[in-house]
Amino acid sequence: VRGEHDGRWRELSASQQGEMDGAIVMLQEATNQGHINAAAFVGNIYYWGQGVAIDYARAMAAYKVGAEGDNALCQWQVGFMYYNGFGVDVDYAQALPWIEKA
Repeated sequence: VRGEHDGRWRELSASQQGEMDGAIVMLQEATNQGHINAAAFVGNIYYWGQGVAIDYARAMAAYKVGAEGDNALCQWQVGFMYYNGFGVDVDYAQALPWIEKA
């Protein structure tokens, strides 16, 4: 039983949304500079829709930065997303190496 929590993020106030938007911009800039831990955060934000709309293509782009930087969480997510077709076409040949590497 999940109780009162239905698995969705609660709606943010305007102030909280502004802070979240600012955090996403900073994390995205760090990701663009190759910061692998920031890439994992950005990937999670877009994958789970944390203060933003779910966007699997953006999540995949961020996870790929982290995966190429040897972040195991990102490697797993890239493989999982290729396997299930989240943000990309299903591609088992791409999925398996990333999952094994993780």
